[in-house]
Amino acid sequence: MSDGKKVYSNCKNADLRNADLFMADLKDADLTGADLTKANLKGADLKGADLKDADLTEADLTKADLTGADLTGADLTKANLKGADLKGADLKDADLTEADLTKANLSQANLNGANLIEADLTEADLTGANMKNIRNLDSAIKCKTIMPWGEENSGCKNADLTGADLTQANLSQANLSNADLKGADLTKANLTGADLRDADLSQANLEDVKLDGAILCHTTMSDGKKVYSNCKNADLTKANLTGADLRDADLTGPDLSQANLSNADLKGADLTKANLTGADLRDADLTGANLSQANLSNADLKGADLTKANLTGADLRDADLTEAYLSQANLSNADLTEADLTEANLFLANLRNADLTGANLKGANLFLADLTKADLKFANLKDADLNKANLNEADLTGAKIKNTRNLDSAIKCKTIFSWGEDNSGCK
Repeated sequence: MSDGKKVYSNCKNADLRNADLFMADLKDADLTGADLTKANLKGADLKGADLKDADLTEADLTKADLTGADLTGADLTKANLKGADLKGADLKDADLTEADLTKANLSQANLNGANLIEADLTEADLTGANMKNIRNLDSAIKCKTIMPWGEENSGCKNADLTGADLTQANLSQANLSNADLKGADLTKANLTGADLRDADLSQANLEDVKLDGAILCHTTMSDGKKVYSNCKNADLTKANLTGADLRDADLTGPDLSQANLSNADLKGADLTKANLTGADLRDADLTGANLSQANLSNADLKGADLTKANLTGADLRDADLTEAYLSQANLSNADLTEADLTEANLFLANLRNADLTGANLKGANLFLADLTKADLKFANLKDADLNKANLNEADLTGAKIKNTRNLDSAIKCKTIFSWGEDNSGCK
């Protein structure tokens, strides 16, 4: 116009693709059916604008003012609406697929029939919005999102909440896995049952925070240390947990295959049904740990301390237990086929019904071990100490017993040796 200003009072069906409309004055403009694909509308004033059926695919509407705008049937696929003001806007049947509505104001907006598939509603305000017939709301990311019925935090996964003020926030059952919460203020926040796997809480304020039942697995706490108190069914394949403090951790059912747990402290940890195939557990402390039905095939347990550990039904095929401490461990029904137990300490260990076929027990301490009904066929027992071990109904067919110590003192009843059955200890 004569004053040098551009006007857009009537741009019906106009081609405005890639147009630079930064901070443009588009109040009450008629943009019906306009093609605004990838247009720059950052900070634009679109109050009351008519954008019915407009194509705003990948348009940048960051902090744009769309108060009362008519976006009926508009295509806002992958549009950037961060911090945009859509208060009272009409978005009936609009397509907001993968749109970024972070911190957008959608209060009193009409979202009847709108498609929100994978839209990001993090910290958006939908107070009083019309949600009738809205589509794919479940797939939208909701974190600190104010819905007409209250706050939702079901989709805080991977959220960037660095330095966020979450004082007294209700994040109960929230999915905050992989979330960046560095320096966030969580004073008195409710994180009961929240999923904080791989979340970063370094330097966060956790004063009086509620963490009852929260999933803390590979979670960086405010002091910078990682915790693993609850890693149930977690995927920790090839994780580097060297020297990690995992005392009393809930590690039931996780995938720790090929993980490095050397020198880790796993005292009292629950590893029931854990997958530790090929894991490195050298010199790990597993005192009193529950490894029942765990898969430890091909695991490296050299020098590991498994004193009083529960290995009932564990799969230890081809595992390396050289010089491992297994005193008073429960290995009943465990599969130790071809396992290497050279110089392992099995004092008072329970090996009832264990399968030790082809296992290497050279120099192992089996003093008072219970090997009732154990399968020791072709096992190497050279230099092993069987002092007062219980070999009732054990099968030692083909076993190497050269230089085996204290075999005479072992209890033998229905015990099968290569030369026949020994019943010298039957009462």
